[in-house]
Amino acid sequence: VRSRAPRAPSRPCWFCLSSPQVEQHLVASVGTECYLALPKGGLSPGHVLVLPIEHYPSGAGLPATVLSEMGVYKKALAAAAAPEELVMWERHLITKGTSHTHTQVVPVATGSAAKLRAAFAAAAASEGIAFTPVPDGTALPDIDGVHEWPYIFVEYADGVREICVLRDGVRVGLTFCRGVVAAHLGMPERTSWKECVVGEQDETQLAEQFIARFAPHEPTFEDAE
Repeated sequence: VRSRAPRAPSRPCWFCLSSPQVEQHLVASVGTECYLALPKGGLSPGHVLVLPIEHYPSGAGLPATVLSEMGVYKKALAAAAAPEELVMWERHLITKGTSHTHTQVVPVATGSAAKLRAAFAAAAASEGIAFTPVPDGTALPDIDGVHEWPYIFVEYADGVREICVLRDGVRVGLTFCRGVVAAHLGMPERTSWKECVVGEQDETQLAEQFIARFAPHEPTFEDAE
């Protein structure tokens, strides 16, 4: 497994937990290596992000300890979302700003995995790209091409994981994944987060509601020090 040490962002980063840019009222849980936060302009009330505390540009560069803790958080989020299921994705794409990897987590109806896979496949085909399944037991950093190229990595509630490595300069829009999920949820108008932003008071209320739902399932982590 190849992983890299965290590195200082090239410009102020919204997602480094120690950064003044972090909007603390959106932070929902803090572990040893990772934390949870509600996104700006969430797709739905249960939409949450899983992020490393330190600055890593992509999930493919995360150390095993960080990947492990992210996995614990994902299982806890799945338990908290029941009876709904979750779809999760990381888009490691070329952006104008600094890149701090984060996994988007959105609740969907039970039994949605196959329909969502078909929706992602159709959207990919329209862009001239394709997803391939990730074998069981294969960690993201071990997938061919992920250290050299941008990629989209999707995890479904039935355990299937798929990836699209965007080789040779192939590009897709930053809202690609969110657009697929928004359409699946019958809310295509919420594809852009900028169209869904609410005021800080409403954001705080959404965060408090999420924290209350998640509290019975929140994992505890041994202090690394």
